[in-house]
Amino acid sequence: LATHTHTHTHSKKGTNPSSPPPPTNACWSLLMVSAALTMMASLGPAALARSAGRGGGAAAGIAVIVAMFLHGIYCEVRRRRRLKKLAKKLEESIASLKQTVRTLTERTKVLRVYSTLKRKRADKAIQCALNHLKHILTPQQAKLILNKGLVVNVLRGQIWETALFAHVPKDINTEEKDLKLMAEWGTNSDDEENYLRTIKADLARTFINTNGFERGGAMLPRLERVLRAYASSDSQIRYVQGMNSVAGMACMVASSDAQAYRITSAIMKHPFYSHRDVFGRGKRGKTLGFPLACQLGWMLDRLMEKHHPDLASHLNKTLKSLHCEIGIFSGLNVAYMALKWFLTLFASVLPPSLCLHIYDKFIVEGHIVALRVAMLTIRDMKDELLSLPIGDTQILQPRLWHHYSDDEKYDRNSNDSDPSLRNIWKKNARIIMEEAEQMPPSNDEFVLLRESYLEFQQLQEKKEDQTIKPNNK
Repeated sequence: LATHTHTHTHSKKGTNPSSPPPPTNACWSLLMVSAALTMMASLGPAALARSAGRGGGAAAGIAVIVAMFLHGIYCEVRRRRRLKKLAKKLEESIASLKQTVRTLTERTKVLRVYSTLKRKRADKAIQCALNHLKHILTPQQAKLILNKGLVVNVLRGQIWETALFAHVPKDINTEEKDLKLMAEWGTNSDDEENYLRTIKADLARTFINTNGFERGGAMLPRLERVLRAYASSDSQIRYVQGMNSVAGMACMVASSDAQAYRITSAIMKHPFYSHRDVFGRGKRGKTLGFPLACQLGWMLDRLMEKHHPDLASHLNKTLKSLHCEIGIFSGLNVAYMALKWFLTLFASVLPPSLCLHIYDKFIVEGHIVALRVAMLTIRDMKDELLSLPIGDTQILQPRLWHHYSDDEKYDRNSNDSDPSLRNIWKKNARIIMEEAEQMPPSNDEFVLLRESYLEFQQLQEKKEDQTIKPNNK
């Protein structure tokens, strides 16, 4: 019966009867029933009759036991066959995966070699272009490129250096070997060690969301060398917090440590910029310090009074109600309202990708660019500030001039590096700089404001001297 069932079943499926496949469940059942009947027959008719006469079913019980035993064997055989099949498939899959891994490893090695060669060729081509550009580009051409916003990132460092070095003293032209010696500064005295600790603490706060400046990033050692070298060359100021952002921008575009130092030194010491005066200390202990920042803050207040008188009046009323000095950006107020703007040229409050374009314009036009970006900030915030009631302390939170507060609605899941940044500063950098270009002051207005500030400063010094003399008597 079992053989007939196999042959009949597989002949319907079109298979070859000469090589029957493994028996099915029905075949095994027939085999077990046949075995049970064989066991019963071996007992003989007399034994069966005696068992039946006693009311027992010994033969039937034996047959059931045998059938159960055979069924257990059958299940175990089937389980082992399945396990063997699974083990075989698993071995084949593992072998296939090993082959795939070997293939991918070989391809990765080839791609890595190819990528290294390609990168070396690209670096060599860029270096050739920089060397060629260094010899053919004039400061006037460099400033024109920067002013038009036609800067390629890989060439920005050389363009900055060429534009800055139009009238730079020769002692600023530092080479790599000189920088290495200067960067050893910071261990000869307790005073130097204090400055060095401040520098190292500020490294961890510089452009933390920018590639290369993250913890352990490649730019941090360069930034430290540049700051230590500059501190060794400027005995009056050494280092002030905020210089790390200026030097960080230079490190971001430079092709070498020495070039980053030359750019930083030129921005600080070039007579057209004299940005080191932003970090200067007060005269004879009578003034706040940060003289250039105070000048820019005073000029910004005068611009706001002229172009946004309603906002200037509203802010001054709020300051008066809070018993603060009049002038949101003047005098002591500049220290907590706009000092970061002028110390870092907005590099500590706006994304570096935008600040690169601000620095492009700064190298061409100077600190007038900082005032124009500040005026763009004021224009953007005007309606919101006027809507605040007099006495609201929100105006004294400088971060809110460029970022949304935690209570305001903005896309916190945005892919931007700083989702809280106000929408105006998320535009294309060229569009932002075109808008800033339309802001006051004009060049003539900037000159007049600077002259007015010098007169104002002389009057303030005279008043201070008149106050001191009676006290001395």
